[in-house]
Amino acid sequence: MNKQKYNESRAALMAEAKRLLDEGKLEEFEAKKAEVEALDAQYDKEAKAEANLEALERGSRVTGQAAVLAVSGDRETILASTEYKRAFLKAMMHKQMDADEAGAFNAVNLELLNATQTAGTHTALIPTTMMKDIWEEMGQLHPVIADSEPSRTYVRGKVSIPYADITGDGAWTAETTATSEGALTSGAVTLDGYDLSKAVTVSWKLYEMSLENFEAFLRRKLSEKVANALAAAFFTGSGSTNSQPEGVIPALEGETNTPQVVTYTAANGIGYQNIITAMSKITAGYFNGSSIYATSATIWTLLAGIVDNVKQPIFIPDVTASGVGRMFGLPVKAEDGVTAGKVVIGNFAKGYASNMNADVEIHYEEHVLARKTDYAAWTLADGKPMTTKAFAELKSGT
Repeated sequence: MNKQKYNESRAALMAEAKRLLDEGKLEEFEAKKAEVEALDAQYDKEAKAEANLEALERGSRVTGQAAVLAVSGDRETILASTEYKRAFLKAMMHKQMDADEAGAFNAVNLELLNATQTAGTHTALIPTTMMKDIWEEMGQLHPVIADSEPSRTYVRGKVSIPYADITGDGAWTAETTATSEGALTSGAVTLDGYDLSKAVTVSWKLYEMSLENFEAFLRRKLSEKVANALAAAFFTGSGSTNSQPEGVIPALEGETNTPQVVTYTAANGIGYQNIITAMSKITAGYFNGSSIYATSATIWTLLAGIVDNVKQPIFIPDVTASGVGRMFGLPVKAEDGVTAGKVVIGNFAKGYASNMNADVEIHYEEHVLARKTDYAAWTLADGKPMTTKAFAELKSGT
């Protein structure tokens, strides 16, 4: 049976078992429980047989350490192994694996091999070390991805992230005077999982590369595709109604009276008063750790020339803080995910929650006549601001 049929059958049995338990029919419940366990055992048996059949077609069996780890559920150990990385790259390049490589590959992708897929389409999980490099490259391409990493989670399924904002300063009081309470706003941000899929197509000529060079090429291409989609979503994503993360800009512009948005006139550009007003919108607790994000064109045409009230420039070129300069002590970062003409100031590490709730898979499909292969990276992700007080926006008005 394939994974879909297994899940459907198991869900039906579990629903029936719950009904029997709720009705107090314990003997019938135990019988139904045994059916669930038998179904699980049958699915595991068929899945392993299917994986061994796939391995035989590759010239080896799922044996040895790979099989032990697969049975014990220690898939992460295999994903991080050198054998699996070599196997993954050979699978991408349609090269023959040795026995250890094929065993590791099939053990990790056991469940994927049993999913419904066409004869010409295959799926594999990206090795741990390669995925780490992809995240690093994505952070280099888009600063917001690196900046949001401290608040990023990797939880399967929905995840609820609590938050609390406290306003009000401490105060000196007499011994007999009660301490004043600060305003406390608390709640939780719930993150779901939306499909993120980006593809690249390569010519079979690239199969003549070494494994190392092909890895660098594929990693660079996938990093660029996925990073562009994530960065754009963090800033401009329209949210759950369109099955994507909620960006900071729609969140700020969607608030009543838009308290975190500062408008400048297109004819005059961004002035000193505009920028300091936007700075004042960010709650003090979020200011340290904030950055200024805008496209390169917006930075050099609208921000770099701003002067203060005594005609001194407030933009200081500086490439030592993962940006192109600094303003009021904050790094200014070129970020293509921001809408042209807009500037976002904020703290993504503390103010924005994101979750990757599925392993990143590679789906690859051959096109024999064209002598090309499509590689599509797929995962589930979501994100949204935890508080708008961590952000401010500058936008053009009439």
